Amino acid sequence: MNPRRIFSNNADALQFCRDEEARRDVHGQITAKADGLQVARWLELDAELKAAGTKGLQSVGERALKDALVIQKTPTAARCLELYLAAKGKSVYADDCRNRCGHFVRWFGQDRVISEAIPDVMKVYFTDNSGATGRRTISGWLGWAADDD
Repeated sequence: MNPRRIFSNNADALQFCRDEEARRDVHGQITAKADGLQVARWLELDAELKAAGTKGLQSVGERALKDALVIQKTPTAARCLELYLAAKGKSVYADDCRNRCGHFVRWFGQDRVISEAIPDVMKVYFTDNSGATGRRTISGWLGWAADDD
C-alpha cells in the first residue's frame, strides 16, 4: 500500500480504507505485500488439491517439508530401533519388538538409513522370511520412526 496515495475525494479515501480493512481481515497481513499472480496461483492449487481429496495446499506443503526434514536427519536402522526401544521402556511388548524388529534390522542392514525401508523392501523381507511374523510390530516401529524421529 502506498502511504501517500491521493484520492479525488473523502468518500473514495474512506471506501479504500474499508476495502483494505476487509481484505486484511480475509487474507491477513501476509498477503499485503504478496504478488497478486502468486496468490491467485496458490488459490488455484489449493482448490485443485482439495478436489483431489487432500486438505489443501497448506497440509500438502507441511507434509512435504516434514518429509524433507526427516530425510535429512534419518538415523540408521540400528540407531532407530535403539531410540524406539528406549522410548518404549521395559515391557513385554518392548522385548517382543526387540526380537522381531531386531531380526528385520539384521536382514535389512544395521548401517542402512531407515528411510530406505520402503514398502517394496518390506514385501521382499516377508517373502524371503516366510516364517517371519510381526508385521504389526515392525509396522508400528517404522510408523514411529517416520513420525517421531
